[in-house]
Amino acid sequence: FAPNHLDWHRDLEDYRWAKQTILRWQGSSDVAVLNAGDDDVCRWPTRGHVVWFGSSSESSVVSSDGHAGWLERMPLPGAHNRLNAWAAVEAAQAAGVDTGIIPEGLETFRGLPHRLEFVAEVQGRRFFNDSLATTPESAICALDAFPGRVLLLAGGIYACLLHRPRRSHAGGGTSGAKIVVAGDPGASAIVQKLRGTYPYGTRMPKNGPPFWTEAEIALVE
Repeated sequence: FAPNHLDWHRDLEDYRWAKQTILRWQGSSDVAVLNAGDDDVCRWPTRGHVVWFGSSSESSVVSSDGHAGWLERMPLPGAHNRLNAWAAVEAAQAAGVDTGIIPEGLETFRGLPHRLEFVAEVQGRRFFNDSLATTPESAICALDAFPGRVLLLAGGIYACLLHRPRRSHAGGGTSGAKIVVAGDPGASAIVQKLRGTYPYGTRMPKNGPPFWTEAEIALVE
């Protein structure tokens, strides 16, 4: 759970209340699949039967007949995508889906448009479209999905910037990230927020150098 849509909701508590609506009307015969690794979500009340995910090693995810290692089959990058897959596996099993088809579903799932969507590989460089990562937390998850050098092209409107990220990077791809913020109406605000998360910040002219220091932020004007 992380702040989102605060341009619509009155405050974080109102947003949390809206998210909890799906649990509010559950009965004892219903199932709630919740993230045990989220300090907020793990305390959400429900009258349904709770199935947890995210509480132990991913290698422990097993089918009802004891088959392990399912998450290793999924091609999407990122720990956050593996958590999403883990939740989907638990929900599918709770709904009575034939466990024999779940591994194939994980292997063939290619994700959704604009969510770490693979675009192309050119001269050894892979391009991903993650334009629906509209909060700092979701953008950080995307950066953490890639080891090594990452160049992030960022931009957008102010709706995603009404709060500060709850965390900086988790030691993944962001440690070597280069962040370029396009000069749209939200650019200056994005740079200001990122400077609270990353150790460097600078302004770069349109014809500036293509690379700069580790984890540095640039505003293209």
